[in-house]
Amino acid sequence: MNRLANLKQALNDVTSGKGKATGAYRFNGHPVLHASSGNGEKSVSLFFYDENGDHYIIAMGEHVSSDSYTLSDYGQPDGSFREDATIEL
Repeated sequence: MNRLANLKQALNDVTSGKGKATGAYRFNGHPVLHASSGNGEKSVSLFFYDENGDHYIIAMGEHVSSDSYTLSDYGQPDGSFREDATIEL
């Protein structure tokens, strides 16, 4: 499977309410959720929060291990979800 297919699946999980808790991480006062598809460097992990029925993607990356992600594609300018950061669950 390629990354585009994994991105589509992760986005589907975001919009269908299948996001998973991301520990104690918060962004702008909201609990952060994540949705992932695939394994290794072809995987896609989206980090987001929901507000009033809308979904806000704040970072995108890939699995490093089963509970670790690197934000290799997109992230915030600073903080826990900055680009190239690692998120440990």
